[in-house]
Formats: sequence, structure tokens, C-alpha cells
Amino acid sequence: MNEILIYLGILIIIVLGSGYLIKFKFKPQRNEEDELEKSMEDEFIIDPETGAKITLDEAENGVWETIDNSKPISQSELNNLPEFDRQAQTAINHLKRKDIYTNIETLSDSQIEVIDNTEIINSYDEWSYSEVYEMKNGLIILLTPQMKNLTYYAEDYSETQLMYWIKIQNIKGHYVFRESTQVDKMLNLSSNENLPNYKCYEIQETSNLNLLNDVLTIFEEEKELIIEIKNDNLFIKTLKFISINDVERIEKIVQRFANKNYI
Repeated sequence: MNEILIYLGILIIIVLGSGYLIKFKFKPQRNEEDELEKSMEDEFIIDPETGAKITLDEAENGVWETIDNSKPISQSELNNLPEFDRQAQTAINHLKRKDIYTNIETLSDSQIEVIDNTEIINSYDEWSYSEVYEMKNGLIILLTPQMKNLTYYAEDYSETQLMYWIKIQNIKGHYVFRESTQVDKMLNLSSNENLPNYKCYEIQETSNLNLLNDVLTIFEEEKELIIEIKNDNLFIKTLKFISINDVERIEKIVQRFANKNYI
């Protein structure tokens, strides 16, 4: 009993102090004047529907699809982008250069429905996506989750992140794994022995526990991810603004699945 009271006391102190300590991550702020100046120097405009980048002359002549957006942009164009656009485009260039990925225009209605019904997406107010890439037994989605009115002082949260959707046969069940907080660890809240640094939310028990545990060992050294298993679907989402580092580390995770013949 005394031990429980001690834990509760620590929890109350942390919660009361969190109002001063919690920091929210927002979409990176940009200098609007700098970006306007850059866009004027480039003399390009962007089609809001397709993202196509064209010259002013081409726009005046009614030409809107002169650039193949499935191809990576050049290094000189990359160097001229604002910092966070450059970070995102470097990751996108990597995806476009690899033959194992195919850029597709849109998600199907049935794919959107599956994503919409994940616990990952339900933790946000809204979501959208900008690009989708097909790979063997899966998809890579450039996802933009949104959270509104977080606090009286905070702006809305919205930034582009990565979500991988991989098909793994016969895994079954429904589980969500989020990285454990210090409070979770102090209170010894539920985690899977194969993924001890993540809090486990069991929504529906699997009928294939051996496969589930083997899959989880692939993530045992990974941090800053949200993982969801729902029937034969595995979702892996990053927690930060899209970067080449996250693309490359999830490629290594996917390769571990391939090495085990899961995909």
C-alpha cells in the first residue's frame, strides 16, 4: 500500500510540473519573406492541384504539366530550397531514385478506410497525405497528421511524417506499441517482453503469439516510433518531420522482415 502511495505521489508531482516542462513539436516555422524572395528569384509557380513546378511563360500559355514530378529534383534545385523543404525533398529524392519503390497518385478508397480505422490515425483530429510509394507487400505514405487546440498557448500541430504499411500474413490480433514514458516505466505499466521500451496496448489477442513476438524483436533497438498491428497489417509511423535518416532506418527494418521471409 505504501509503495502505491509513493508512486501516486511521484505521478502527481510530475503531472503538476508538466505544465512548465512539456514542449510540443510543431510544423517547422519558416521565414515567409525569405521564401517569397526565393520563389520570386526562381520565377516558378506551383500548380496547387498537382504540385507541378512551371515557369511563368508556361503558365501564361496554359502549360501545366511540363515537369515529371515522379523524378527527383536536381541538386541545384535542392540547394535553393528553404531548410525544411530541403530536408523533406532529400528524403523524397531517395524514394524516387530507388527502383524498389513506385510513386502512385492516390490511395484507393478501401486503403483510406483501413488507415482511417487505425488507432494511430484516431489519435489525431485530422490527417492528409502528399505522396504514396508502392513497395513489395506494402506502401510508404507521406502522412500529415493534425492536432488542434492542444493548449491555450500552443498552436495546432501539423507536420509531414512517414508511415509504412506492410502486409504480414497470419499475424492476426490488434496491438498498438508506443514508446514508454518515464511515468510508464516508474509505474511498470504493461509492455511486451520482446519490446520492453514500448508500452503495449492489446485490443484483440493474437492467435499466433510466436509470430507476434518474433516480429517485435525486429523493433527492440528502435526508438521514436508508433507501431500498430491489426490483423495482417503492420503500420510503422515516425514521430518527427520527414528526414532521410528515418527513411533509411525504416528501410533497414523492412530488410529485417525480408530476411525472415515475412515479406
